[in-house]
Amino acid sequence: MIERGVPVPPSPPALNIGALARLAGVNAETIRYYERERVLPEPLRGNAQYRVYAQADVERLLFVR
Repeated sequence: MIERGVPVPPSPPALNIGALARLAGVNAETIRYYERERVLPEPLRGNAQYRVYAQADVERLLFVR
């Protein structure tokens, strides 16, 4: 139950594959390759079926890299 006047923390921004690639310092095709090889989990999909990533995906990709 949400009470009036109680601030709700903002949800973290969703990232597309290009933004994830820039933040991790890799090419978007590298991300797709890691997904095909199951090094990275299959991402969530947005309304238009685009890949949607979160900050945890950035951290995971940096670790893999």
